[in-house]
Amino acid sequence: MVRHNLCLNPCLSNDVAGWGGGSTPTRVASPAGFDRPYAAEYTTNSYAFTAATANGAVVEGLTYTLSAYVRTSTFSVNSGTLYVEWLTESGTGFGYPSSGFTMPAQTITRVGMTATAPANAVAVRLIIDAINFPINPSVITKALTEQVGALDEYFDGDSVGGSWDGTPGNSSSTLADTAPAAAIPHVISQYSGYF
Repeated sequence: MVRHNLCLNPCLSNDVAGWGGGSTPTRVASPAGFDRPYAAEYTTNSYAFTAATANGAVVEGLTYTLSAYVRTSTFSVNSGTLYVEWLTESGTGFGYPSSGFTMPAQTITRVGMTATAPANAVAVRLIIDAINFPINPSVITKALTEQVGALDEYFDGDSVGGSWDGTPGNSSSTLADTAPAAAIPHVISQYSGYF
């Protein structure tokens, strides 16, 4: 099955375009283990959002799953909240279905949730809330927004089998069909009698 990551700047390859929240993050080198070189670092306020999809990427009535990888620097998050923010054509946010999450301190944790696009939604992004960045600075990267009903393995245009749909790092991306190769038949020869 061909997959599509609809997030326009999933791993901050070039800049922080589209990432924000209570403050604009700083693009920093990712800590070890993220498998991507850059992340958004948040040090003020308490909520962040990932880059959104392009307008028109979201279709009313279809289900989308959004996720990102987060690492706090100081302490665990015991009662964080995720929101799916639907966006109108003009960029106004609405809807905000939510889900709770927890994460251990100083550990890369993937957070995500699934929701169905309502009327007037043309784009979407993930909000990660209640981390208290001033006393618990955190880094976030590897955002995946996919039109599917459950979380799947992360990918972007730099993944094996992946390609960027536009500007490398600042566009949606596609992962080629990775169906297994057909099995090679083998023949078992059976001999009887004597040579």
